Amino acid sequence: MLEFQSSVDWGMALRVQGYAVRLFESLWQGRRPGRDDRLPAVLAVVVYNGTVPWTAPQALADLVGKGTRLRAEAKVSRPQFVGERYELIDIGSYKLEGLSEGNLVSLVVAVERMTGPGEATAVLERALRLLSAAEREKLRETFLNWFRLLVARTGVDLNVLADPKMLERIEETGVLRTTLEQRFQALRDADIAEVEERWLERERQPLVRLVGRKFGPDVAEVAAGLRAGISDADRLEDVGMWIIDCDRGSELLSRLQGIG
Repeated sequence: MLEFQSSVDWGMALRVQGYAVRLFESLWQGRRPGRDDRLPAVLAVVVYNGTVPWTAPQALADLVGKGTRLRAEAKVSRPQFVGERYELIDIGSYKLEGLSEGNLVSLVVAVERMTGPGEATAVLERALRLLSAAEREKLRETFLNWFRLLVARTGVDLNVLADPKMLERIEETGVLRTTLEQRFQALRDADIAEVEERWLERERQPLVRLVGRKFGPDVAEVAAGLRAGISDADRLEDVGMWIIDCDRGSELLSRLQGIG
């Protein structure tokens, strides 16, 4: 029984036992069990990928208060059964260098912990090696789709992973790492270009306001249309000097039109 959590749930032990009880009830629903009937064992696992450590109790008994002191002669034993405790996989508590190479759960942890294109590429290569067997074809498909969707949050398009034939060709030619690194690099280049453009836009706006103050709103409106051609920090500095040096708005606009 798997439960995935991104935040700490203090009552998880109670939830897990509730799941187990409802499962048991469904298995015996509509029948009258006999003395030889038995319920199956349940292994409950919580996979947690939150940013803070998991602090909730793993056993239902730890959610129950101690209560009043029982009389010494009372013989009371607390019943126990599979399902009142869950096993925890706290992804943030594992060190990447200590993970097993041949374990799918280790790959899940590595995917959740990867911080850059190098780690993402290494994890994917490990997954393809581990899931190469024919009997794991469906598991491989599921893992690759999950990996693709997870990476897509960063803006990197890995739809090639959804095309088995294309992926097979990439693997056979040995260019998987190159292909992925190129796609991550394209994203980095786009991010850098976007940051530079935002910075230039912040620098352009005060210049347009200065033009309006000196030459009036009509000249400022034309200058605002011409400012998009300014894509260099040195040019911005030149424009600032032109605003000071020019006596007429037409002279400034003539210089702006000559940019580029």
